[in-house]
Amino acid sequence: MSGGSAAAMRAVELEHSELRQGLRERVASVLASAKSGEGLAETAGELMSFFGSELLPHASAEEATIYAVGAGHKATRLLTQVMLDEHRWLETLVHEYQLVQNDPIRGAAKAEAIAAMFDMHSANEERYLLPEVFRLSDDPEALVAQVQEGVDAVIDSFGSETPADAVAHWFG
Repeated sequence: MSGGSAAAMRAVELEHSELRQGLRERVASVLASAKSGEGLAETAGELMSFFGSELLPHASAEEATIYAVGAGHKATRLLTQVMLDEHRWLETLVHEYQLVQNDPIRGAAKAEAIAAMFDMHSANEERYLLPEVFRLSDDPEALVAQVQEGVDAVIDSFGSETPADAVAHWFG
C-alpha cells in the first residue's frame, strides 16, 4: 500500500472506530434505560441524533465519494454494490428503530442490531473495499477528505432542524 493509501486507510479506520464507539456508547445507554425503565425518551433521542448527525451523513458521504470510485471500476463494482446494499440495510434498521424507539424491548433489540450491522459493515469495508479503491484512486487522501466535506454538507442541509428530526427526511 502506498504512503497516501496507508494514510487514507488510517484516517478511515480512525473515523470508523470513533463511529463504532459513539454508537456503542449510545446503544448501551438505551439498553440501560430500557432495563431501568427510566430515561428512555432521552437516550433514544440521543441515539436518533447520532444517526442524523454522524452515522447516516457518513454513509451518504461515502457513497458520493469512495463508493463512486469503486462503482466505476470493474474489479470493485460488485463489492461496492454489496457495501451500498449494507447502507440500505442500515438505513432500514434506523428507520425501524425510529418507529419502535419508545418500546423498551423492541427499541433495545433494534439498537443492538444497528450496532452489530455497523461493526460488520465497517470491518468489511476496511478489509475488502477500501484497499482496492485506494489502490485505484489517484489521491486516496483527497478522497477521504471529500468524505468529511460530504458529511459537513449533509449536516449543513439540516438548517434549523435537529439531527434527530432530520432523520425523518431520510425516509421520505
